[in-house]
Amino acid sequence: MSETRGRTFFYADGTNWWVSDGGGAPFTLYASASFKRANLCFGDFDGDGKMDVVGVVDNQWMCTPSGGSHALTPLRPKLTNTIKGLWVADFDGDGTADIGGLVAVPNANDQGSTNTWEVLLSGRGNWTPAPGLAALANTIAIARFHNQAGAEVLTCGKYSLFELSSYFVATPQRQSRQDMH
Repeated sequence: MSETRGRTFFYADGTNWWVSDGGGAPFTLYASASFKRANLCFGDFDGDGKMDVVGVVDNQWMCTPSGGSHALTPLRPKLTNTIKGLWVADFDGDGTADIGGLVAVPNANDQGSTNTWEVLLSGRGNWTPAPGLAALANTIAIARFHNQAGAEVLTCGKYSLFELSSYFVATPQRQSRQDMH
């Protein structure tokens, strides 16, 4: 999907995917696919600066790159049955999208599991602990809030204070001067 005139608008009707560059251009056919928006995530997974589409197909996380024929290509074997509840951002600042989310990690001695935030760098490999993203129970937004590489996570932390976390900094940084009610 090209982003030459600003934002790209995406629409999935259950049979096809449609895009409109800038929202002012007519929607054009992007790909024939039955997946709707709720079963997809979006990010630049191939580093070309354009938005790609990812979903779960045949026990694989599959990517539809923005360039070429828009054919499904394997990203990796699936780690979840759905994309719902996962976040996509360039957490480590390397120019490609990462996938983050709460992952159930087994506790020692088979005593259940603990949900921890982990990141799948570039959407490939295996879950990697993200010490700076450990306290994301109350996520408000994920974006680049500073002029530095990597996305930060804005949360509503202890005492209703806004806090900013990142992949690189293990302790959330306070952003508000007083309680935010």
